[in-house]
Amino acid sequence: MKFYYLQDPNGYESQLFSTKKAALDWIKNANAIDDVDNEVFTKYDIQVLHIPQLTKRHILWAMREISTVVGSTINIPELD
Repeated sequence: MKFYYLQDPNGYESQLFSTKKAALDWIKNANAIDDVDNEVFTKYDIQVLHIPQLTKRHILWAMREISTVVGSTINIPELD
């Protein structure tokens, strides 16, 4: 299972999407409403969160990865 995300370069917010198309649409809209001539995000900024199997262990790994995206860390001793 794949999820797609964009990390805010300022570290305030990150965007998480269930499809790459949704991420691309969001980028298109975000860049359209941005007052500055620079693009906020590009398609190259999209990162993938991959969960290979829906087991508790793989979901824990994914939760740890998401925690680092939002600027924190969830410690999961059983995975260390």
